[in-house]
Amino acid sequence: MDLFLESPTGAGIVVPGFFAGDGNGGSQGDVWRVRFSPPNEPGVWLGNAVLRQGDRINVASPLDAAGFTAFIEPVRFRVLPPDVDAPGFGSRGPIRPDGFGRLRDAIGGLFVKAGLGSPENFLGYAGFHGATDGIDGGPLGQTGGAPDFLHAYSPHVQDWRDGDPDWGQAPSLGLGRGIIGALNAVAGMGANALYVMPMNLGGDGRDTFPFAGNSGGALSPIDPNHVLQYDVRRLDQWDVVFGHAQALGILIQFVLAEREPANIEWLGGASDLRRRLFLKQMVAHFGHHPGLEWTLCEENAAPGAPTFAQFTPAELSEMAAWIRGWDVDAHPRSVHVDPNDLDLFDAILDGGSGAWVDAISLQVHGDRPWNGGLYGDLCEEASAMFLDRTGRRVVVHMDEPGYYLTGTASELHPDAWAASPEAGAEDRRRRVLYDSLFSGAGIAWYFGLWDLADGGGDLTTEDFRTRETLIRQTAMARQLVEETFDSEREFGAADELWLPDSPGIALHPIYGGAEVIAARGGPLLAYFPSFGETAIRPPGMIAPLDTTSAPGSEPGAFEAQWVRPDTGARVGAPVPFDPTLPFSPEAPVAQPDPDRDWLLVLRPR
Repeated sequence: MDLFLESPTGAGIVVPGFFAGDGNGGSQGDVWRVRFSPPNEPGVWLGNAVLRQGDRINVASPLDAAGFTAFIEPVRFRVLPPDVDAPGFGSRGPIRPDGFGRLRDAIGGLFVKAGLGSPENFLGYAGFHGATDGIDGGPLGQTGGAPDFLHAYSPHVQDWRDGDPDWGQAPSLGLGRGIIGALNAVAGMGANALYVMPMNLGGDGRDTFPFAGNSGGALSPIDPNHVLQYDVRRLDQWDVVFGHAQALGILIQFVLAEREPANIEWLGGASDLRRRLFLKQMVAHFGHHPGLEWTLCEENAAPGAPTFAQFTPAELSEMAAWIRGWDVDAHPRSVHVDPNDLDLFDAILDGGSGAWVDAISLQVHGDRPWNGGLYGDLCEEASAMFLDRTGRRVVVHMDEPGYYLTGTASELHPDAWAASPEAGAEDRRRRVLYDSLFSGAGIAWYFGLWDLADGGGDLTTEDFRTRETLIRQTAMARQLVEETFDSEREFGAADELWLPDSPGIALHPIYGGAEVIAARGGPLLAYFPSFGETAIRPPGMIAPLDTTSAPGSEPGAFEAQWVRPDTGARVGAPVPFDPTLPFSPEAPVAQPDPDRDWLLVLRPR
């Protein structure tokens, strides 16, 4: 069933429907449903819900009239102006690329992604209908990355609040409280994005799937019937979770395929009816949410890579076009790549198939002494590839920072990563966060492969407070970028505006030099991983921000304010300065710690 609509201005829209069983979670019935968030076109909308029947009719293109019409139901409804008091994305509308390499909402507000890329099997949750654990569904002899485990998020049951969504009937009450409480907790820490896989059979966790079954497990061949039958009740429960995330302002990044060949085989290639049905079902069930991104594949290697390629550039383009044909809100589409590897983007651009790319999703291993600054360098290099060769800026995400074994470790279990200090919050902030954020990228933290006893990792994390310090520091940095540049259309990495006293000398032997992000003519944010050996002042100056006015003509037009990156606290009084002249910032305290990092905010008074 598809819903054919005409807006008050005459625009035509096709919204995919889906079979909803009995309408109350039961798998048998005659109910079909459409979920639709209309664009901001108040007035009367008209249309028809059209149910058609025919061979493979549910994977026909949006305007394909194949099959025969079983019935047509007229539809008429009135759309009201947006509710400015609605929580989360309800008042902001869909999050989309703005054409300048940034995400913005429907009213122009800047959205900087700063959230969690772990656990990737967030939906492998015991409270969902038909949840089945991970030893099933993988290649013979393999048990997956998290055998005998489903998430319960027990530490977060206490974070569920009266009035929050829930499900379950006696004697199994409160089945949603763990996962809903987990969302409350991470939103309370300031996270605004979550990376989830809706289908990981054949991959790592092997505990998340939208189908009625998981094909019998590792000892059975894939049963095509199972991947054509979707679990009505579980998908409804997923939508409750995503709806709550939207109300909390958490963007859901759907990662639609995993790198393992067995996961790809489950649904076939881009043209396979199983793949097309899966993608359409994801849009039909969840595409109405305004804060959403489609990532076509995790760790998609380039053609000819020594590992293996999941999808070719042509296949990625085909899947992106198929999604966009059904996705009324035109959510951003992206693809994730292998560690430190931009070859896939080269192949996409060489083949001329990059017009669909709204965002690019990076994985970077940059924790060794010889590759300091690699996080920001690759963000800027990837962005420049698209700008130089297409004239278009794409959104950049740092979606899996850190070595895959260590990532970001639990702050409550430091003994577990004593030999890997780069996994701690201090290092992640000073090595990764500002290097990525001030190079123009959003960020999603990856949790490594730690056992549950060590605080959990990418498949086993149960308590998000294990990373609370870093989540809160990331939220502070993200909010500072959003409030500083919300009204600026173009801004980005501007390290050249920091003029060091001794060019080529790093401020810190591990974390490198200053990171600067700025708009033309200001405002500007500068991050100093330290002040160098003397710590009396940052050894250098900010270049003039306003080069269009006469030097010395704007005394006191700007002000400088120091901020502690670890706490967000403002330190010292704002200092007025003239943006037409170089500005040499004074140390924020009389005797600064030589190993302290600092943020400098420069903005018009």
